[in-house]
Amino acid sequence: MFGRRRINGWCFLFIAVLLTAQSSFAQSPGGRGGDMGANKVDPKRSDEYVLGPGDVIQIVVWRNEHLSKTLPVRPDGKISLPLVDDLQASGVTPSQLKEMIAKGLRQFIDNPIVTVIVSEVNNYKVSVLGEVKKPGVYLLKGRTTVLEAISMAEGFTEFATTNNILLMKRRNGQRYRFDYRAFVNGENLDQNVYLDPGDTIIVR
Repeated sequence: MFGRRRINGWCFLFIAVLLTAQSSFAQSPGGRGGDMGANKVDPKRSDEYVLGPGDVIQIVVWRNEHLSKTLPVRPDGKISLPLVDDLQASGVTPSQLKEMIAKGLRQFIDNPIVTVIVSEVNNYKVSVLGEVKKPGVYLLKGRTTVLEAISMAEGFTEFATTNNILLMKRRNGQRYRFDYRAFVNGENLDQNVYLDPGDTIIVR
């Protein structure tokens, strides 16, 4: 029985690359999409990304070079900016932080125009646990799907139940089932969604 479950490492990586491309097409605006697909986030381009310690952000205040800064989010989750002092950046989106900065600057500047850009993503971490060869927490640098994250953990062990993988979404607290066997057979391709920071994959 275990022999049938054993997955050759090279074969797994090949399938991961090939089918991830198919899944990305399926999740494009013209594809089928799905409930989980609606949660996908591009860290550097989306206002949905939630900032965290270690992220580097560029703050631009229009026509004010002295207030325009590139800053890391400190371990305590805050940033320091002239005139507004410390602001809580961890746990908010770039859009929310922009409004917080603008609100603080209105005491000193008429109608401040503020832009917040994520320069470096250092808080985009997901956990891959259970029956994978290298379980752990992985720092991601860009959009990553469920299958790509499992590939980063070097695939399944021989004891993995690949048709009942659990995906736990931090943002909405929901749990989803990922059926790898169905996916490699070309079924339910939209289940290979993009991961959000803090998501957890459990292979049982």
